[in-house]
Amino acid sequence: MKAVNIDWDSDEEYTKTADNIYSLAEEQKPIQFNSEQQIDVLFEHQDFEIKELNVYVSQCDEKTELPVDDRTFKLPEDEGKYIIVLEILTDKGSAEYAGNLVIE
Repeated sequence: MKAVNIDWDSDEEYTKTADNIYSLAEEQKPIQFNSEQQIDVLFEHQDFEIKELNVYVSQCDEKTELPVDDRTFKLPEDEGKYIIVLEILTDKGSAEYAGNLVIE
């Protein structure tokens, strides 16, 4: 997944804004997962406290929120191509990540 929108304040303030996150996600190499697979959200470096974590998938302009429980969520049952978006709110700011997802 690629960071598409960032408003971050740690050592220095950093802001990045994407006009169309769906187009950016579609340009990425698809990541493949199984139907209803459990996904754990992990970060390479974490010097922040997560206050809120939201995940949704979009397919054919239909947005579906995926319930998150302690950084874990389950992918949809229906196979197909999706755009997946992860939104985080932390004590250092907010970030949004988007990816190109294929569920088999």
